[in-house]
Order: sequence, then C-alpha cells, then structure tokens
Amino acid sequence: MIVHVARAGEIVGEFDEPTFQEKIFAGEIRPEDHYWAEGFADWKSVSQYRIAAKTVRMSVAPPELDRSQVRGDTAAPNDKLCANCGYVGRPRTAVFSGLFSRAATCPECGGQNMIPVSSLVAQRFLAQQ
Repeated sequence: MIVHVARAGEIVGEFDEPTFQEKIFAGEIRPEDHYWAEGFADWKSVSQYRIAAKTVRMSVAPPELDRSQVRGDTAAPNDKLCANCGYVGRPRTAVFSGLFSRAATCPECGGQNMIPVSSLVAQRFLAQQ
C-alpha cells in the first residue's frame, strides 16, 4: 500500500506502509499531518493511524504526560487506558464462567485492550488526544 502524506495542505511524500510507520515514530511525520491511500474516501489525520502503535516498538521516550488531557477524573497510577475507545479509569472485571478466568474490560465499550496509564504507549496516546 502506498501512503500519501500532506502537511499544511502540501503533499510531502509518498511512502510504502513500513516506511510510513517508521517515519511516524521517528517524528518525521507528525500527528497533525494527514495521510491518504487508495480506497480511502478522504484524507485522515495521522493521529488516527493507530495500528502503528500496536505493531512498532517506540524507541524514544514520549513527552511528559499532561494529566489535564485525561478524560474523566484525574488518572491514578493504577488506572488503565482502553486502546479501543480511549477511556481512562478503573476497568471492570469480567469473569468467564466455566473457564475460571478473569479479564479487565472497559466499562464504556467492553473491550479487553486495557493498558496501564503509566505505560509509554498510553502516555503517547494521551499526549496526541
């Protein structure tokens, strides 16, 4: 897939997807930039490109987390971030009957992708919101 990138209304490049991901995490492509690929109806903000956060390890420390950007109450150190909907807070514990297993689920969307707010991925996500 070829990804077209624009900054301030000007095309800045065309990249294959792995190069696009590398440039995002190197800071060469910014969250406020926009991208488009064949099949898209319109340009999308790079900050919406979430798959990169799940597939590429970050090699630089994220900026300091601004707690005023956290949704809901001030996040406690043991709060979790839902990678699906962005909810920050205490997860709900779901017990799966018959399996004797538990999972931390999001109270808003029911997703099981809850990560610690103190993690680098969560801090980077919150900084972009």
